[in-house]
Amino acid sequence: MTRPANAVPTLLGTLVEAAAPAVAPLSIVTPPRLFAGSSNADPNRDSIGADGVGMVGGDRLALSLDARSVTVTELERRVRQKATWLRGDAGIPAGGSIAVLADNCIEAIEVLIAGLIGSIWVVPVNTQLTPQEAAYVVGDARCRLILADDKHATLARNIASVRGITHLGLTALHEHCDAIAPAPLDMDAPPGGRMVYTSGTTGFPKGVRRHNPPTVGDALTAQRASGLALGLDGVGTHLMTGPWYHAAVSGYGLFDLLNGAHVHILRRFDATSALAAIDRLQVTHTHMVPTMFERLVRLPDEVKGAFDGGSLRLVLHGAAPIRPETKAAILDWFGPDVVVEYWGSSEVGTVSLISGADWLQHPGSVGRPIDGWSVTVRDEAGTMVADGTVGTLFCEHRSGVRRFAYHGDDAKTDAAHIDAKFTPGDVGWVDDGYIYLAGRASNMIISGGVNIYPAEVEAVLTRHPAVLDAAVFGVPDDEWGERVHAVISLTLADRSARTDLSDELIEFCRLYLARYKCPRSIDIVGSLPRRDDGKLAIRTLRDPYWADRQRKI
Repeated sequence: MTRPANAVPTLLGTLVEAAAPAVAPLSIVTPPRLFAGSSNADPNRDSIGADGVGMVGGDRLALSLDARSVTVTELERRVRQKATWLRGDAGIPAGGSIAVLADNCIEAIEVLIAGLIGSIWVVPVNTQLTPQEAAYVVGDARCRLILADDKHATLARNIASVRGITHLGLTALHEHCDAIAPAPLDMDAPPGGRMVYTSGTTGFPKGVRRHNPPTVGDALTAQRASGLALGLDGVGTHLMTGPWYHAAVSGYGLFDLLNGAHVHILRRFDATSALAAIDRLQVTHTHMVPTMFERLVRLPDEVKGAFDGGSLRLVLHGAAPIRPETKAAILDWFGPDVVVEYWGSSEVGTVSLISGADWLQHPGSVGRPIDGWSVTVRDEAGTMVADGTVGTLFCEHRSGVRRFAYHGDDAKTDAAHIDAKFTPGDVGWVDDGYIYLAGRASNMIISGGVNIYPAEVEAVLTRHPAVLDAAVFGVPDDEWGERVHAVISLTLADRSARTDLSDELIEFCRLYLARYKCPRSIDIVGSLPRRDDGKLAIRTLRDPYWADRQRKI
């Protein structure tokens, strides 16, 4: 892969120097623009004005998917038309909610932006949910309208019927809005936003309402600044690789889009096709999850060898733990100046970053807090612990106010906070300012009164050359309460040659872990269930063991 000579200072400079505006108190000095170019944008882009809204490069691509594309001028018109219809004919009031049930499509992104400028909360519904789960999300969010693509039209109609609300197809929405005269864009109106539902370890998903700036103009400024803090400067092409309904996928894409980038949406991720798209479109920025990296590094050598990738300047990754071997392989392939890992949550967004070069010096770390955030480690009583001590990680924004609330659930909101300090449920430690993750408190195993963090055991198991993927959790034990159990999948080369590795793997773990942390039993399966955001569906594996027990973890 060839690299621009200035790739390293440009990226690292952006991460350090541009972080402050993302969290500083916001004030609009000049009229904001709906789709802007960053400070170092292509000087050949022509600035034009329409209804007081500055535009950059009105004839340039804004969004594309397959062979379809929308220019910046078209996108601004379409977004404002949808916002006008939603607030007018559809009767959605300021602060009201609508749901979108769709796979990746241009119209879904348009509705997200329409919600932001139209003072409406847009609820992306994960299309992998069961009908019962999807109906719960729509009802819990008190949505007044559900929009759907053709594939999910029947489900949307059924949910709408049960909930007593209106449903409409996204194609019909566009056709209906195409004849509407868009209302002027009101930068002083209160903004809308996304209300993402996060998957909990128990119960139904929780709706997250992030803290919003006071006006649409402030919200646009904040999103652009957040993009700059991540290196999403709007220069070039952003490849959206995952499902749009995941917070990071659409969030990072919107940051880049608002800063002036062309965002190309993959209908679904395929490793070979993704590499081809990067070279064909000269992609500069993208976001991936560890599962995607695993598929990339397992591609045939001839496919990897044909990939140039010289256009890439930033590959953000996070959302789930990554095997050290896979991370090292990606850094060697894409370059440590290009790959940046983040840590955060759907509730508060990005909290820490670490460049590939820094990760090589601090392997396993998820970085230092970005400007405006601090991270502390606390014990079960909420008391801060010393550096290097494992505890619950708490994040605090320098504003001193809570950055989100769980929709309609003050008790859950309070339980996740100590004053303004929030925990995403991750357990870890801090060493010399660098954050390390040990697992999630909700997945912690308590065996004989001793706490065991699954991520620590999983990290050792995946170091064994025969192990491709691993999940560790607690199962019932009459003597100890819980015992450590592992479920693994094997590498392709070992699937037929090695049928029973349980004893070998347990002994392998004992080389690196205290005996009480090691699995007492191991199951070998073809593949582990992972959601499309790369996160392990641990309940699918764990719940059957606790089906007949009164206490469930």
